[in-house]
This record gives sequence, C-alpha cells and structure tokens, in this order.
Amino acid sequence: MSNCNSNLNSDNEFNAGQINRFKNFIEYFKKAKIKEQYTYNIFDTCSISCQEILVCRFLGSLLDPKGEHGMGDIFLKSFLNLIFNGLPENPLNKLKETFLSKFNVYLEYTHQKLNKRRIDILLDLDGFYIPIEVKIYARDGDNQCCDYFKFCASHNVNNSSVIVYLTLNGTKPDEKSIGNVDGDQLICLSFKNDIYNWLDSTVCSLKSDVQNTNNKNDVNLIKINRVCSVVEQFLDAIKNITGRLEMEEIEQYVELNKNEEIVKSSDDFIAAKRFAENFYTAVKIRKLQDFFASLNASLHKKLDAVGADIVYDRNVILAEAEKMYLEDKSGYPSIVIKLPSDDFTGCRKAENYSLELAVEASDVITIGYSMDHQGNGIPGGKALMEYVNNHICDSYKNELASFQKGDYWFADRNYMIGKASPDFINCNSSYSKLYDHDVFKNTVDNISDELFHMYMHWINPKEH
Repeated sequence: MSNCNSNLNSDNEFNAGQINRFKNFIEYFKKAKIKEQYTYNIFDTCSISCQEILVCRFLGSLLDPKGEHGMGDIFLKSFLNLIFNGLPENPLNKLKETFLSKFNVYLEYTHQKLNKRRIDILLDLDGFYIPIEVKIYARDGDNQCCDYFKFCASHNVNNSSVIVYLTLNGTKPDEKSIGNVDGDQLICLSFKNDIYNWLDSTVCSLKSDVQNTNNKNDVNLIKINRVCSVVEQFLDAIKNITGRLEMEEIEQYVELNKNEEIVKSSDDFIAAKRFAENFYTAVKIRKLQDFFASLNASLHKKLDAVGADIVYDRNVILAEAEKMYLEDKSGYPSIVIKLPSDDFTGCRKAENYSLELAVEASDVITIGYSMDHQGNGIPGGKALMEYVNNHICDSYKNELASFQKGDYWFADRNYMIGKASPDFINCNSSYSKLYDHDVFKNTVDNISDELFHMYMHWINPKEH
C-alpha cells in the first residue's frame, strides 16, 4: 500500500493531536455499539438477514400486490421503477396497462429447462418473466445468471428480458455466471443502497398517509403501522450487514462535534484520509494473514505426525487478500489438506483427480471437501458431486450427509460465530469478534479440530 503524500511532520506518523482525535472517535464508536445491543430486531435475533431463502420470502411477500401485507401494489410499483429507471428501453412499455392485475411472484421457481436449479424470485408480469438472483453469502454457479436470463427471455415476447442481480453491495456476477448476457440486460442492485432506499421511501410514503388521516383508530392505519414497523426492522438489519450503520454513526459523530473542528487543517484532512483509506484496510489484511498463519500452525501440530500434506503459502494469502481489499475483486484465500486416495479400505482409485480438505475465508468461512480437477477433464458442478460419490467408500457417505452440497465444493459447511459466519469482505458482527483474542483462538482451535477429525476419518473411517 502506498502512503499519501502530505505536509505532515512525517510521512509515516500522525501528530499527537490527530492521534488523540482518532482515539476519541474510536471511543465514541464503542459507546455507540453498546447502545445497539439494546435494540431488539427480529431479523437479527433469528439470523434471518443472513439467510437468502428467508430474505427472498420476505422480499417476495412485499412485491406481491395480493400479499398478506395488505398494501396492494405500492411496493411492486416502486420496485419496478427502481429496476427499470435509466434503461434505454423500458420493458414495461411493451406490456398491457392491466399487467399488474395479472401479476404473480414465485419463490424458488424451478422448471425442467433449468436443470434442477431454482430462481430465487421470479416476477411474472402478465407473462413477462423477470428473474431476481439474490446473493448474500453464496457464490455464483457456472452459467447461473445466463441460464436464468435465457430461460425467461425465451418465454417472453420478442425474446427480451432483464435479470436482476441483488447483492449486499451491488457487485457484478462472476463472468462464469453471466456468460454472454449484455450489460443493458443485467441490473445489479445492492441491499446497502438500492433496497434500503426503495423500502425507506415506500415506508415514508405509507407513513404520510397515516399522518394525513384524522381517525388514528382506522383498521387500515393500524395495518400500515404494523407493516412499516416490520419493514423498518428489516432496514435496520440491512444497516447491520452492509456497514451502512457505521456510516450513519460517522455522520452523527461529525455533526455532534462540528464545533470542535475535528479537521483543523489541510494536514488533518490528509491524515484523516490516510487513516480511513489505509489503516482499516491494513488491519483487515493483517487479520486475514494472522488467521491462516495461526490455522496453519495449529494444523501442523495435529497432523504432522500422520504425514498430512498441508498446502499453505503466505504470499498467496496476501495476494488473495489484496484482491479482496485493494482491487475489489473476488479473492479466495485458503488452506488445503491433500487427501490420500488409494490407501484406505473400500474406496475405488480414480485417475487424474485429487481430493482435498479446504478452509476458505471470503464472505464466509467455508470448511469442506473439494476436488482439484483443473486440467484433468473432470466435470464441475453437480456432475462433479456424482463423480466424487462414485469414488468414495460407502461408510464415508454418512459423514458427508451432514454437509451441504454446492457447485464447487461437493460437501461443505459454514463455520459460525454466534448466528452468522464471519464475513471477511463486508465485516459483519461475527467477523468483528475475531478481534477478541479468546474468540480468535477458539475459532482457530475449533476449525483445526474439525479438520483433524475429518482427515483422520478419511484415512480410517472405521475408527473415527
């Protein structure tokens, strides 16, 4: 990382006054976090905000004009304006004016042409299909967005459609997922800004109806207040998982201390800029490196005696971290333990493949079984899972049954701290806990213990 050029006394140091103001700023945040602990939120309490299926159900219910919220099409109309605003050609112009009366919303929509895949949310505007793919912590599958778009386009008039790709921060899908879908046909939305502003403005509109009515006991007004209360809890949950809450706290801090002149000179401004841009990023990179270095050391203590082949490269971890934090690209830092494929009872030996245990840290900490199959002509996705299942012993399949199945890991699970897995990209509350010494140590110990069990069970499944 490069240092900002400035007229400070040293290019590498902050002066005493600046350091003191930074300390005051950190103390203010600590107190703000303590206050947040007393805020009851059903989405956070039940970990709903981290689960894509449940979030999709909530969004789908709001988008349904016939939904239980009882607010009609106010959420749907404002959402359609959001996704089609700025497009060179608005698909709504091709629809009949009565399309809202024939609107349907489908959750986890499946069709034989989708090869057992499920579209998270499918909007059916009188026969005009719009797929919405929601990614909170999951990864893209091969041709996933492309397949969803082509399926909907083939169903629509003139083979036209768009695909909405919704993530925490509005990132684009991987190239392997989007394929040859044109930029104008891809609408990337973020929970942090787009969904938050959409719901916030809709709630404000509903509340204005309440304020303009004299009869506060009206049944419809009571219903509106309840709906607004639930949506506002979801808005608070969005703040928590996207970092929007921290930005609002910064703005509040600056406003409360405006008379103290937090930034008193050009040097102060440059120092604040350098602190914001470099310090936070440097801390995150160091934490990621420390996590894998500590995990590597713990694994060697447990597995060296049995001759396990542990693959760890500090320079690779750093390169992946810089992708994540400096280049805003997908990075997948990991540790891999190669699994012997021909020295345990009951397994068939297959050529040109390498089974491995892996731990990966990006938007979640993933632990599981994967396959090094690049260049070996072995298929990916669900075909990979079938391939692996044909080459492992039956006694081990019971162990794999407790894991989820994915496109790239044939069996994996997310490591949880509290109610969520640490998100090294968006830095959720579970990630923040890794800065507590005891939590960090327990996390490393627990993961290494689990990997030790998995490895020993693999080489001798009858004894473990």
